[in-house]
Amino acid sequence: MQVNNYPVHQDRVRLAALGSYAILDTPPEQQFDRLVRLAAKACEMPMAALSFVDEHRQWFKATFGLAVRETDIAASFCKYAICDKSTFVVEDASTHPLFIDNPLVTGDLHLRFYAGCPLVSPEGHALGALIVLDKESRTLSSEQRLDLEVLAEQTMMALELRRQRLNLDHLLAHRKQAHLDLDNLTSASPAANWEMSPDRAVFQWTSEATAMLGMPAAALSNIDDIGKFIHPAQQEAWKSAFHASAARGTPVDVECLLLCSDGGWRNIRWVAVAEWSPPGVVSRVFGAIQEVPLPEDMESVSPGVSDSGIRRAPAAPAARRVVPPFKKLPTSVVVTDLDGRVVYWNEGAERLYGWSVEEAQGRVAFADLVEPPDSFEAIRRDLLNAGELNRRIHQKGKNGGDLTVDCHLTLIRDHNRLPQLIFIIGSDQIEPSIADDKIYALAFYDQLTQLPNRASLMDRLRHALLVAERKHAYGALMLLDLDNFKSLNDTLGHAKGDLLLQQVAARLLKCVRQTDTVARLGGDEFVVLLEELGHETQEAVNQSETVAMKILDALVGPFQLGGNQRNCTTSIGVTLFREKAADIEDLLKQADLAMYQAKQSGRSTLRFFDPDMQRLALERAVLEIDLRKARFDDEFELYYQPQRGRDGSLIGAEALLRWNHPTRGLLNPNEFIPLAEEIGVIVPLGAWVMERACAQAAAWQQAGNRPLQSMAVNVSARQFLQANFADMVQGVLQRTGLDPNLLKLELTETLLVKDIEGTAIKMAALKRLGVRFALDDFGTGYSSLSLLRKLPLDQLKIDQSFIQRIEHDDGDDKLVHSIIALGKTLKMNVLAEGVEKPAQERILSRHGCDEFQGFLYGRPEPASQFRH
Repeated sequence: MQVNNYPVHQDRVRLAALGSYAILDTPPEQQFDRLVRLAAKACEMPMAALSFVDEHRQWFKATFGLAVRETDIAASFCKYAICDKSTFVVEDASTHPLFIDNPLVTGDLHLRFYAGCPLVSPEGHALGALIVLDKESRTLSSEQRLDLEVLAEQTMMALELRRQRLNLDHLLAHRKQAHLDLDNLTSASPAANWEMSPDRAVFQWTSEATAMLGMPAAALSNIDDIGKFIHPAQQEAWKSAFHASAARGTPVDVECLLLCSDGGWRNIRWVAVAEWSPPGVVSRVFGAIQEVPLPEDMESVSPGVSDSGIRRAPAAPAARRVVPPFKKLPTSVVVTDLDGRVVYWNEGAERLYGWSVEEAQGRVAFADLVEPPDSFEAIRRDLLNAGELNRRIHQKGKNGGDLTVDCHLTLIRDHNRLPQLIFIIGSDQIEPSIADDKIYALAFYDQLTQLPNRASLMDRLRHALLVAERKHAYGALMLLDLDNFKSLNDTLGHAKGDLLLQQVAARLLKCVRQTDTVARLGGDEFVVLLEELGHETQEAVNQSETVAMKILDALVGPFQLGGNQRNCTTSIGVTLFREKAADIEDLLKQADLAMYQAKQSGRSTLRFFDPDMQRLALERAVLEIDLRKARFDDEFELYYQPQRGRDGSLIGAEALLRWNHPTRGLLNPNEFIPLAEEIGVIVPLGAWVMERACAQAAAWQQAGNRPLQSMAVNVSARQFLQANFADMVQGVLQRTGLDPNLLKLELTETLLVKDIEGTAIKMAALKRLGVRFALDDFGTGYSSLSLLRKLPLDQLKIDQSFIQRIEHDDGDDKLVHSIIALGKTLKMNVLAEGVEKPAQERILSRHGCDEFQGFLYGRPEPASQFRH
């Protein structure tokens, strides 16, 4: 790694990004402690930490085997780790020029080894690093590096979720307070006050400020809107001052001419200061406005503006004098004569009412838009008495639709102070109460299905537990997800997947009572909460089962997804609760375990939580720990199953992974590969398999004893989608010396459709080396002819499920025949897997199958016993 001379840790933008996570100096959190422990275990290190790099220190959110909580930035290794997006490794700090005199190296800690993977935010800012440490010099293997990087990604995801949760909490806590804060700002000051958000998006005004200017806050909502009212000669200077204050916290003290609602110009002084939180970030700009005397020499302030032009404009062009700045405003601005006839109509009014500028001016009577028609007289009378009004007015638009418009009406007088025109700003903005409702909906409802979301479910579940305890009545929590939803999403696209989720939500609602809750947790996971199911256990079970069976039946029918029709099944897990119930997270875990058992039992099934399942969950947790360390303890082994030609000759072998578990014995892939996929171990494990299989094939080739024509290696989707996959394979071939023409990579149909273009590029790169490709389990996925033609495949492997029924199922026989014919047409070799009987071989040979694999020809065996 090349270290940049620029002190990245002092970068203000990066520090601002770190501050946005509100993580510094917070108490320990279990999720981060766990990730640090996993990092230490995966990398076999005695120490690990989650480090954040502040301006003058590095601070540890979580540590393992390390008593230090923070260090001075001068001693920080992590300040170098954040200079790059790749993992920073120091194998021996005592000889490294950057760290040879570092107090962490020369002091009591006696640090020698350091590896830090930067935590990069979605915006690209390195906040800190997930680090592993040792007091002995050592190396970090490629598998350990990959493990550390995967855990760093998971840590960053946890940080991002935490930030979003904090932001949401902040929003909910302050939404009702927001409108009260402004009126309390510097209330003792004689000036009129305002506040601007740091992104310059929103100005908020006290009532004194809007009264001074005679305008509603809606017309002065941001820098650009206010700029339209500033005299043209002063606009740029005024805008520059406010942009600088928002960006850098520069104080503001400027005077400018402002066009007010009475049609005259006023000289306004703007004074503002910025507030910083955290360092480097402007959190708000606030200040005051005051009307100050006009300069004696107006020409020097604003060329072309005379004193008479400011205070005493002629009466006739009054409408023209007030309207130019309003033309492009999104807010409706209308000017009428005293009888309500329109003399000016801006684009905002056009959008609100429907009439164009040309249609409205001189043709539309504003008085006729008011409902009921005679109410305009009362409005005009009140305006003549008060000079200014705020009034909610019911009106009609061009299409006849009803409108409710909040209007600010100002009487415009001529130079003799006689009423001449009515200046009306109309806003159809959402009322605060409606805005609150929208914020509430965003916070507590899923935007796709309109069902309650996780946050809302937690609230309702807490309430349900209290009710259950108070009434001594049962409730039930059901968790369900859709079978094979991921495959549908991958093949038909996310739009169709979203449509399915919406239709599922609608059907679920029809299966429950109005007092029950249907919520969406996310993805394809839904929850049904049933309350007051009676006092007897059997009664509660019966009622829950009735609802669950209704749900299973409701989801069986086909779903119309645009031009596609799809069937959908689900698995449901149910747990009951009553008094002294477990906490919410325990209930969700219980329902999840029950759902998992339902899935294991087949589709469209229901299972109630069994306490014995807790034992299974614990066993799974133990298996995860064992799986993470199995590579380091050399517990994995490759078995090889022969692949034979039509004449019975050995033509290849498939490498199959086995786990020699220390207590459970020899485990097949289906017992641990899904877990490896889930926890991210599959990538380094797949690299290990590739290395061992190629090395063994090369050894057999060199021995020259009936050499193989191919070594087949299965590749997981997650492994293949790694950006460096092709480079990894090429490196393995170079290290082992295996002829690339002998390596055959087996890919699944679902893998190929994830990223067709990216897949084609990787396959082409490996094809140029000589590597071959087989499409595994053909017939069980969603391959299309165009996909088969587009990708450089060499072989189709017929899934064993079709072979097992080929003797007795005419449909499977015809399907297998079609697959073989398709392979021949596309000039691909065809291999049948799972062949166990001579009768199956005869049928396949008759159809023209090229190669065979199965127990009929040999079971998988270790390399030492493989008969080649």
